[in-house]
Amino acid sequence: MSFISSLPPDQIARLSTKAIAALTSSDWQEFNASQMAALTAIQVSSISARGWMSIDTEQVVALSLDAISGINARTMPLLPSSLLGAMQGEQIAALTSLGLRALTSAQAPALKPEWLESLDTPQIQSISNAALTAIGTGEIAGLHAQTVQSFSEIQIRQLKTQQIAAFADEGLGALASNQLRALASAQLQALSTAQMDLLSNEQLDGLTSNQFKLLSTQQFNALDASDLQSFETAQLRGLSSRHIAQL
Repeated sequence: MSFISSLPPDQIARLSTKAIAALTSSDWQEFNASQMAALTAIQVSSISARGWMSIDTEQVVALSLDAISGINARTMPLLPSSLLGAMQGEQIAALTSLGLRALTSAQAPALKPEWLESLDTPQIQSISNAALTAIGTGEIAGLHAQTVQSFSEIQIRQLKTQQIAAFADEGLGALASNQLRALASAQLQALSTAQMDLLSNEQLDGLTSNQFKLLSTQQFNALDASDLQSFETAQLRGLSSRHIAQL
């Protein structure tokens, strides 16, 4: 048994960053919930890769919100995905934008819909493109409106076609006009006829004439009469002969 198990929480909180960085795997395995809860943000920022590999899910859940804010750009890539996935909503919300910016594509599959819903817009927009495109289609399908609306146009444009095709009713319906305009040709063409049918007149109004040219015959046929009546003159000019033939 290491000396760590004998230290009360107030003494744990006084350990220097150098001492924290030097703790062994055995030391970390000795930490109980009260001791983990006593760690400060500066101490957490000093945990080594070896330390994070030794900490288990019950221990990470015991970290205070202040301590979680210590997961910075250096520390974030060291966290196993299992620890990120185990964090509570309040802990996720305590992560800083700098820490989230360092999230890796290997960690991204741990980003469950409820995990993302705990983040505000600046936090979501700090997630790198590499991490964002590594989120699973199942997680994309489970996103709620507020989370989808937080994505920047650049982030939307970086999503894989499989991710675009995975948007469910609520997420798809939440896309703002500027987000839809950000869709690249391959992304737009990845929308199914069922997804096209779900788009509102307001959303369709946001598409550019060039985007309308890219719609397949099947996608165009999925639009109903009210959709067609809402088209702006510029959008109508974007219709090709094959689209006109479907009217």
